[in-house]
Amino acid sequence: MKIAVYTFAPWNHPLAVQRIVSPAGRAGVELINGNLGHRYSDEIVDQADIVLIQRDFPALLPVYERVVQKARAQAKPIVYELDDLLFALPADHPHRGSRYYSKALIPIFRALTEADGVIASTPSLAAEVSALNPQTQVLPTYLDDEIWKFPDQGRAGRTPDQRVTIGYMGGGSHTPDLEMLLPVLLNLLDRFGQNLSLEFYGEDPPGALVNHPRVRLVSPNFDYHAHVRTMTQSSCDIWIAPLIDNRFNRCKSWNKFLEYSILGLAGVYGRTAPYEAVVTHGENGFLAASPQEWEQCLTAVIENPALRWAVGQKARETVEAKWLLKDHAGEWGDGIASIEIARRRSPLEPFLAEIAHQLHEFHESVAPDPQPARPSRLRRAFNRLLRFALRRAG
Repeated sequence: MKIAVYTFAPWNHPLAVQRIVSPAGRAGVELINGNLGHRYSDEIVDQADIVLIQRDFPALLPVYERVVQKARAQAKPIVYELDDLLFALPADHPHRGSRYYSKALIPIFRALTEADGVIASTPSLAAEVSALNPQTQVLPTYLDDEIWKFPDQGRAGRTPDQRVTIGYMGGGSHTPDLEMLLPVLLNLLDRFGQNLSLEFYGEDPPGALVNHPRVRLVSPNFDYHAHVRTMTQSSCDIWIAPLIDNRFNRCKSWNKFLEYSILGLAGVYGRTAPYEAVVTHGENGFLAASPQEWEQCLTAVIENPALRWAVGQKARETVEAKWLLKDHAGEWGDGIASIEIARRRSPLEPFLAEIAHQLHEFHESVAPDPQPARPSRLRRAFNRLLRFALRRAG
């Protein structure tokens, strides 16, 4: 089976690796990259058996339409892959404020209705989008055990009179989740003094944590293999994954639990649907909703190294037992192969096509751009360098 893939994510980006490249490779499926240098081509449809379109790629409207037209002309199934409920971005979500996905929303809606089948990353997300396309199935994200090398865990035995490090890994879209936790983290830094530090991998820490002397920033890795090396070499003893309970977040995956837990380290997670699906509170992790619960859970694992060790080991056992890609290698390929060309098209298709064209013309007249605007990595790097210089100076 050969699949033509159209995605904005580079082939080594975490999104592409976790959701497409790794599962396809383990399933013995051949992928053909639709990205030819800086151009996207519909020609590879000729070489494929199935066409897969990921996330916000339909915003590149002319290419998307050529790909769909050619796939239909050749009677090849079209699969749409989605890992976030992008229609339900909360009002305080950074990407809503920046209009990051504004250009893509109608094209995404259109792709959902036009596809012969939809792949969603979680049951909650599948339940939401199945109203638009009943041929929706869940293919979860598993941890690729050929990339993660199961590092030995030897740091959980630290005692409260030694410095304990709390780590966070995530992108800029989680700013509101971290801001919710800001008072708790500041209070813990004050209570435990020199015996507690924080490390942020990817996302800048919120508020007063930015210039705190015991808070370290680690630049994000957009190469998944480099990201894994950074995680396995980190100096963290405890990991956190705050997540505000809202419709958008309830559809997110539990990927942080998998990556934290394979390190054999305890984590504290937002008490929301993704983590409630995999965490048994007090056994393989901790669930917290209110600031009070967060402080109680973090205090317990900071002060009790034996508890950290036991919970971290149980978390790792959970991942090894249920969430390794080697044990689910065939699921992805079987799921894709099961999708057949839809016999009945949605009556919404012609209306959505017209709306998409009008909005595309508008966006092109305002700010021509072949794909949704991406935050400037150079700007982020400059801001980090500036904060570092100010901290050293002050």
